[in-house]
Amino acid sequence: MSDLETLLLNGCKLEISFARVGPQGPPGDGTGGTGGQSPHIGDNGNWWIGTTDTGVKAQGPAGQNGEDGQDGSDGADGTSPHIDAGGNWFIGTTDTGVKAQGPAGQDGEDGQDGSDGPAVIAVPDAQADSAAATSAPGTFVIGY
Repeated sequence: MSDLETLLLNGCKLEISFARVGPQGPPGDGTGGTGGQSPHIGDNGNWWIGTTDTGVKAQGPAGQNGEDGQDGSDGADGTSPHIDAGGNWFIGTTDTGVKAQGPAGQDGEDGQDGSDGPAVIAVPDAQADSAAATSAPGTFVIGY
């Protein structure tokens, strides 16, 4: 049950009701509620609640492509890298400290000796054939 009281405040009529309150009940033990199920997005892209597929897609359809924007203004000229007389890479006037060429490698091993060439016979000028080649002054070499 409640009591109703009417007040007049600055020309306004206010009605205030008062409820009667009984004694407080005993505290609860915190039991009785059950665990809820969190919604999640399944492998098929739908919202699921527990093991139930709601059939509602979690992502809407793709929108239409927008219009292309205007071309931007040209960028400032860049600085080309170069190699200075000391062999370092420079960018503009900044020495990067990086050598453009690596250190010399180790010498390789000697190769195998080649096979002997064909035999040659040296003959004096007087006995030489006119088609023979000269190998030293006064000597002709004929190969076979």
